[in-house]
Amino acid sequence: MNSTINQMINRGSIRKFSTKHVENETLETILKATVQSPSYANTQAYSIIVVEDEKKRELLYNMTTGTSGKGMTFIQKAPIFLLFVMDFNKVNKVMKKENLDMHIHESMEALLVGAVDVGILLEATTVAAEALGLGSVVVGAVRRDTKSIIEAFNLPKYTYPICGLALGYPDTGIKITPRLPLDATVYHDSYDDNAFDKHIEVYNKYMEELYNSRGADTSWTKLMASYFQKPIGKEQIDTYKNQGFDI
Repeated sequence: MNSTINQMINRGSIRKFSTKHVENETLETILKATVQSPSYANTQAYSIIVVEDEKKRELLYNMTTGTSGKGMTFIQKAPIFLLFVMDFNKVNKVMKKENLDMHIHESMEALLVGAVDVGILLEATTVAAEALGLGSVVVGAVRRDTKSIIEAFNLPKYTYPICGLALGYPDTGIKITPRLPLDATVYHDSYDDNAFDKHIEVYNKYMEELYNSRGADTSWTKLMASYFQKPIGKEQIDTYKNQGFDI
């Protein structure tokens, strides 16, 4: 099997990193591969911030600390932490150079274009990093307090933080979390979820055993329900609009 395909099929998130230093050259190689990712009309409406400052790392860590008092410690301990930002500030500068006004920020299309392109960029980063022996874990929790991030990282108008990524050499073996079968995800010519309930019954039993083996008393559907039982991010709408966007 092709080595890249094999790497992607056997991918797992890494939450415990070794103390091994990641060379600047290695990070630069990863980022060079990353920015060759496709983007909408080659707009490249994104920026990546390498977070080195300990106080800013602490800020990001504190965002992930819930009522249990436990946060994502790898944010502080990972050799590298990247903040991915959708960036129409640069697009606005391009528009001004052409003596035109930007309008994409006045519609939901900006969020769709920006978030999709950051997602593509994020995946490219993980694939490039893992090809060089590093591990990674995506952090969506940076959106819990976007106002603080915007202030801390001096994000200008027409930008918005989307997600973070911790990178480093794995300290432990990779734990692969299996996905739903292709039949539950891939359809031909039209949407068809008729067999989905049957698939999640089987998947749920398997995942419950897997979670239990990792010390968590839950199932996949229970875990998903705990995430999505209430509105997420409604308090961020004002922050999004203050950055110059509308939906």
